Amino acid sequence: MDVGFGGSRYDNIKSNAYWANVHLDTRLAADSEFAFHIADHLNDCKEKPTVGLLARQKYKTNNYPFHYQNNLKDFFEMEEVKLANDKFNNTFDKLYPKTGKLRKRLIKSGSIKLNYVNPIEKNLRRTFIKIFSKVHL
Repeated sequence: MDVGFGGSRYDNIKSNAYWANVHLDTRLAADSEFAFHIADHLNDCKEKPTVGLLARQKYKTNNYPFHYQNNLKDFFEMEEVKLANDKFNNTFDKLYPKTGKLRKRLIKSGSIKLNYVNPIEKNLRRTFIKIFSKVHL
């Protein structure tokens, strides 16, 4: 897997996102010694929210879904991670009060990727949205 170390201005953000995912999507139990990886990633997301979320999506895997959910719960109960997550959520909500949900949905759907934007698909659904957006009820 290309972790992206070398040449990119977001190397540190990508590295933190990669290691956060490594510790979440594993069969090993959450270990407080590795909580700093999750906290570092959340701090990156606080500083550069969109880039942090894009990096998270890029390195997200689904190898062990049951363990991922358990590790996520366990890590987010740790004080260091909980504090970093609260700071990120507050910053994100202040920066993007109206567009935050849309940003997260575009990232999750894969419409926007780190250093790449997918071209617009011209299909029937897009045509209906354009037509109905011009109609004022």
